[in-house]
Amino acid sequence: MVLNDAGRMVEKWYFELENKYPNIKSREYVIMPNHFHCIIEIMYRKIIPIQWNDDIYEKPQYGPDNKKFDASIFDIMDWFKTMTTNEYIRGVKTKKWKRFYKRVWQKRYWDEIIFTDEDYTRIADYIENNPRKWADDKFRK
Repeated sequence: MVLNDAGRMVEKWYFELENKYPNIKSREYVIMPNHFHCIIEIMYRKIIPIQWNDDIYEKPQYGPDNKKFDASIFDIMDWFKTMTTNEYIRGVKTKKWKRFYKRVWQKRYWDEIIFTDEDYTRIADYIENNPRKWADDKFRK
């Protein structure tokens, strides 16, 4: 896929996820004209206790630079979709990007937990090969 300005914007925000959420890694991805696939690795959850008046409190949810710790996949995707939608709206207004109707992203997303190396390889291969199947995509317009 050759990305247009909107595709490069989505790519930028995908890699920004690692800055916002310190416990994730942005892995394989592909930006298609009408959808997006990616693998997000959520690293181990680590709670750092803070001692205060003999009580133990969990690490704050947000840290410096508004980084969010221990986010769920819902938190991550919600932020990603919000940031890309807002920037797309700015692109429509200032860069003459194609106007969209209803919404940029569908309400839900399809997620899958990867348990094994074989699952990871299968899904990564699917992502990598997705552009080759574009001609047969039933939603291609």
